[in-house]
Amino acid sequence: MLFRSIAGSGALSFLQLRQGKPGRVPSPEEAAAYPYSDIERHFVEDRLSNQVIGGPDTVLKGLTALQDATRANELMITTLVHDPSDRLRTFEIVAEVAS
Repeated sequence: MLFRSIAGSGALSFLQLRQGKPGRVPSPEEAAAYPYSDIERHFVEDRLSNQVIGGPDTVLKGLTALQDATRANELMITTLVHDPSDRLRTFEIVAEVAS
C-alpha cells in the first residue's frame, strides 16, 4: 500500500495536467485528501492500473510481463513522485531487478 500511496501523487499531478492545471507534484497526503469526483477517481485508477507499482518482486514481474507483451528490446522507465528520495529509490529498485 505504501507504493500505491506514493504513486498517487503522480497520478493526481497527471490528472491536473490533463485538466490544464499543471503544477508541482503534490505530496501523497495531498493526493489522498484531494476531493476526487467520480470521473477523476476513474481517470486516476485507470492511470495507476497501467503502471508497475511495488517492491522489487512486483517490479520484476511487471516489467517482464510488459516486455513479453510488447516484445520490446528496451524499456524507458519514468517516475513521477513527490519526494526526490522516493524517485531515486524507484530507479534503484529497477536497477536491482534489471541486473
